[in-house]
Amino acid sequence: GRLVALTLTGRGGRLHDLGPADAASHEVDALLFSLRRLPRAATSASRSAARAAVKHSLDEIDARLATPLQGELDGADGIVVVPTAGLFTVPWHALPSLAARHVTAAPSATLWLRALQREPFDGGVLVAAGPGLDGAQEEARGIGAVHRDATVLLPPESSVAAVAAALPGARIAHLACHG
Repeated sequence: GRLVALTLTGRGGRLHDLGPADAASHEVDALLFSLRRLPRAATSASRSAARAAVKHSLDEIDARLATPLQGELDGADGIVVVPTAGLFTVPWHALPSLAARHVTAAPSATLWLRALQREPFDGGVLVAAGPGLDGAQEEARGIGAVHRDATVLLPPESSVAAVAAALPGARIAHLACHG
């Protein structure tokens, strides 16, 4: 019923009690609700309220899960988070105290370590936009412009078959599509 964090740094490991698991789960649920509400907000007042709710939930999650670890994280540019299943949906990079850091979320420490030990991909960048999604093509073009070696697939060329065929050779893939 309690959340604990294990920090591993060059100074060693340390266990931190982060409090009741239910409190963090409640804030994650509130955040996800607010994030789903945001694009559906019909008026500027409802958009403003949804944005405020997102910010409040991010602040609360940050205070419960990240702020207590700040002393351990001083000087670390990169952070690897291996959350419990109930916290995997947290947008860790959006938490105020982690926003300026490179944050990687991994499903397990073993998988993260295994990925570090793999040979790096030498392929290019694949950017694909799905059909019928407002802003997807603009997003794909913008991401593609950042990477000189990008292959940008836009509808109708961005079919499932074309994207699936291009993914295995990609070092980085950015998909602007419905999940």
